[in-house]
Amino acid sequence: MVSPRTIGNALLDVRPLLEQDGYTPLPAPIRYRTAAALLAAVPQQEGDTPESTH
Repeated sequence: MVSPRTIGNALLDVRPLLEQDGYTPLPAPIRYRTAAALLAAVPQQEGDTPESTH
């Protein structure tokens, strides 16, 4: 499991590089509380199997 602190640290490390390249990340429109909720929101594509999306 990845903690919010780990993600925050990664953002602090990467943000200056993104801004240097002219990209400013925006907040996500939806906040998924679980990995299962995130995976359920990904639209399936032709040829996907339940195993290929996890």
